[in-house]
Amino acid sequence: MLSHSNSLLWASARANTDTDYVGYISCFELRSDGKIRELLFMEPTTTTGGIANQVSPAPFSDEWMVLSDFPRGYVEIWQVMNLREWEGITARPVAK
Repeated sequence: MLSHSNSLLWASARANTDTDYVGYISCFELRSDGKIRELLFMEPTTTTGGIANQVSPAPFSDEWMVLSDFPRGYVEIWQVMNLREWEGITARPVAK
C-alpha cells in the first residue's frame, strides 16, 4: 500500500501459519517516478499473521499505519520514527 504522500510503500510478509516463523513489515522509500529508492526498514511482527497480511497507511499522514492480526483478532497501529530526518527510520507498534 502507498502512503498518504505516495512516497512510501508499505509491505507485509505474514501469511505463513507456522508459528516457528515471525512475520515482517517493511517500508520502502519511492522515487518521484514510483520506483523503489531504498528499503527504509524491515521490522518483525508479533505473530505470523496466518491469513492476515493487510497493511493500511493513514489517509492523512505518512507517520501512521495499521496492521491487521487475524488469528489474534486485533489491529496494531504503527508509528514511523525519524521520518522527517530520513535517517535511521524505523517503526514500532504504539497501540493494539
